[in-house]
Amino acid sequence: MNKIPETKVLIETAKWLIKKGYTLDSISIPRGEGYGGDIKTELENELKKVGYDKKINYSPGGADIIAQNDDEIWKIECKGRGGGKLQTLRNNFDRALASVITYFDNEDKTQFLALAIPNSRFYLQQLTRISKPLRKTINLWILLVDERDNIVTEYKPDDDIEGVFPKGTQKFIRQALAEGDLTEDELFSFIKARRNKK
Repeated sequence: MNKIPETKVLIETAKWLIKKGYTLDSISIPRGEGYGGDIKTELENELKKVGYDKKINYSPGGADIIAQNDDEIWKIECKGRGGGKLQTLRNNFDRALASVITYFDNEDKTQFLALAIPNSRFYLQQLTRISKPLRKTINLWILLVDERDNIVTEYKPDDDIEGVFPKGTQKFIRQALAEGDLTEDELFSFIKARRNKK
C-alpha cells in the first residue's frame, strides 16, 4: 500500500478552496514522526502557483484548514495514508472523523465540515461506515484527493460517493482485489470513468 503524505492532501485541498474563491484563515501544519522539511515553505510555494499570495495564519491545533468567503466557512480535517497495519490506519481514520465532528459549532455563516482524504481503496472502504444521515445532519462533505492527478473530488452530504459500494458488494471487491482478479489500477480506472460520466 503506497503512502500518501498528509501534506499532499492539505496542499491540494487548500488549492481547491482557493480556486473556489475562499480565503484561507488558518492552517494547522502536520507535525510529528515522518514530517520533515519545511512544510510551510512548500505550502506557500504551491499556493503562489495558483495565484494566492495572502498571509497565512498557522495554528498549532484545531481544524487543519479553515477557509471562508462572505457567506460560508469551511472547517476541514486532512488525513494522509501512512504505512502500518490496517488497524492503525483504521484508528487514524476514526480519529480524523472524530476531529472533524468536533469542529461543528454555531456560526454566523453557512458552515461546511469536510474530511479530506486520499482517494484510495482503504479509505473508500472506511467511508461505508459514515451514514448519509450523519453527513446531512452536520453538513459533512467528503473531499477525495487523487494522488495520481492531484484532482480533488467533492461529495456533498447527500451524494453517493463513487467507489464506495454497498456493503454486500464491498466483500466481493475486497476478495477480487486480494485474489488478483482486480487490481487497484483497474478499480481506479473504473471509478475515474464513472466520475467522468457525471
